[in-house]
Amino acid sequence: MKTLLKWTLGTLAILLVLLAVLVTYILFGLDPNSYKPQLQDLAEAQGVDLQIEGDLSWQLFPNLAIKIGATRLASERHNLPNSRFRTADLSLDWLPLFSGRIAVNGIHVTGADLELKEAAQGASVAALPATATEPATLGDSSFSLAVREFSLKDSRVLLPGESGAIELGNLQLDGTQLNFDGIPFPVNLHSDIRMPGTTEALGVDFSGSINVNLKTQAVLLKNTRIAISGLAKDPLQLAFDADTDLAADSSRITDLQGSLGPLAFSGELAIAGLSTAPEATGKIQVPAFNLKQFLTPWLEEPLKTRNAEAMARVGFSSSFSASASRVSLPDMVLNLDESRIDGKFELVMAKSRKLQLVLRGDSINVDSYLAPEVADEAAASPAAADAALFLPLVAPLALLDGGAGTVELSWNKMLVEQIPLTDLQVALAGNSKQLKLTRFTTGVFGGTASATASLDLGQATPSLKLQQNLTGIQLQNALTHLAENADMTGTLTMDLNATTSGNSVENLRANLKGGGMLRIEEPVLQSINIEQNYCDLAAMVEKQPARTEPWPAGTRLNTMDGRYQLAGNRLLLEQFNTGIGNLLVRGSGVIDTEAETFDIRLITNLQGERTSDAGCVVKSKRIRNKDITMHCKDSFAKAGGTSCKPDEAVVKNLIQDRVLDEIREKSGNKDTVDAVEGLLRGILGGGSK
Repeated sequence: MKTLLKWTLGTLAILLVLLAVLVTYILFGLDPNSYKPQLQDLAEAQGVDLQIEGDLSWQLFPNLAIKIGATRLASERHNLPNSRFRTADLSLDWLPLFSGRIAVNGIHVTGADLELKEAAQGASVAALPATATEPATLGDSSFSLAVREFSLKDSRVLLPGESGAIELGNLQLDGTQLNFDGIPFPVNLHSDIRMPGTTEALGVDFSGSINVNLKTQAVLLKNTRIAISGLAKDPLQLAFDADTDLAADSSRITDLQGSLGPLAFSGELAIAGLSTAPEATGKIQVPAFNLKQFLTPWLEEPLKTRNAEAMARVGFSSSFSASASRVSLPDMVLNLDESRIDGKFELVMAKSRKLQLVLRGDSINVDSYLAPEVADEAAASPAAADAALFLPLVAPLALLDGGAGTVELSWNKMLVEQIPLTDLQVALAGNSKQLKLTRFTTGVFGGTASATASLDLGQATPSLKLQQNLTGIQLQNALTHLAENADMTGTLTMDLNATTSGNSVENLRANLKGGGMLRIEEPVLQSINIEQNYCDLAAMVEKQPARTEPWPAGTRLNTMDGRYQLAGNRLLLEQFNTGIGNLLVRGSGVIDTEAETFDIRLITNLQGERTSDAGCVVKSKRIRNKDITMHCKDSFAKAGGTSCKPDEAVVKNLIQDRVLDEIREKSGNKDTVDAVEGLLRGILGGGSK
């Protein structure tokens, strides 16, 4: 045992002595500064201008290396800009030292600072550390370079950009077994990236296995992982494999998987013309995710909708192609909760841009996605709403940059402000200053609506021209949705030509001007019985006994035809014609949709003895075939049997005439009748005889 112990200790002592001799030889026998010219010559042989400003020194821990001080380098051959680094360690092989040779197998740089003038320089810088299997040597073989390890610490690279330099700060890079011979080697990278004009940095982490083969001009990336922090609360995570063929100038990304908070996606990508005119094609798929949850970190306040569950399941998929001149998504599928929307998108970014968007939906409740209704009108911030009135239109049009675009929408069913629309067809065409609604058709309220319009956004105050047609609209259904009280039923057909202008909804309504024709088939006034008012007046003139049979609450009219004008919130009925059986009715008036009031003058004229089958018999010639004026005035909410009354002047004249007739029958004295007539006209305010 003692012999073994002595032998072991003796062996260790010999090894320590040899190590001490080796260290002494390295430190004193070889002067690293003597290799400075050789390093510069070797760099020059590879087309690199290397200027070592500091001294070279030995480093024994954690590995044997030559430590280089501040250094500058550049290369026209490799398109390498003037660059510098603070220190660098050249890792060495031990065995060549015993024969007085330096064999560098690794480079570790600290404090590098590179400012690239063009994008192509980036590839030159990235490829500089790697070497082929055979090391680069000087003519006397006293110095060789076969880099298998490379690292950057505390470094910075400035990349060129259209609006300024892109800074890759705090750059940390580690790579081992670097080569161009098709042997995979791992690379890890971290950098804080600052875009021009920003102070916040995006943290980027990269890891993966890289395979570079100069003979086949192929670059393979396997198990690539990229994490980008600073975009949102959660980092953007990417994982993929990539295959780049430098000879074919193409690249392909496969097995792409990514996530950003609750948003996950997958896809694939192929790029042709990689270094000349890149053109990408691929597919992307986004499984259903909660859009509100995703947007929350980006918004000042949480997004609220009328339906709290809206946007909880949003998904997307499409193939795509993209180049510097064109972006296309030909087969988009958007799943919005229970709705499916198919479509295509294309943007041509030539000198005159062109945009095309086509969307086809099955069924959607738009109300679910609107902002919640605010009870307090002041709290609703109308000024903010007005400022954003045309923003949804202006923002997409701004993409056109002077070009033109078209949008086509078609929906089987849509609910907007509780109004059900069916078979909706919309076509829009526009540029940065004008938007045209070239087609709008939909089924609504039991009928159809169609319209064309032109919106001019080139002026300080936007202006709108509108042409609209309504056919077969069920009034009761429409008025129930559009007003609190529906006092009329029937089937409406009308046309409208109108103009307006303004930057707010209120201004657009106030400046609305236009008009057209209207027809209402089978109209019924629900709470006003015009026939009753006429018959009551006739009964008073003819001294008929009161009707015992109750009158209906409303009035069933004949088909109504008329002309109208729009002035702000007021609908001016210029002239309309209708009737009740033999009782002809014409009139004009005003309907105020904002105040929800009406003020209409009716002129009735009985063409026969009976107003209608359910009406009354009138024999007096003072009423039959005579224009009898009635005044209908009230609010929508209070409209009823007392809303329409015969004109006061008409009533006075009829009473006067009836009294005079009775005096004539009983007196037979003309002078007496004339005296009484003068007295009545003075009392009742009647006109001259």
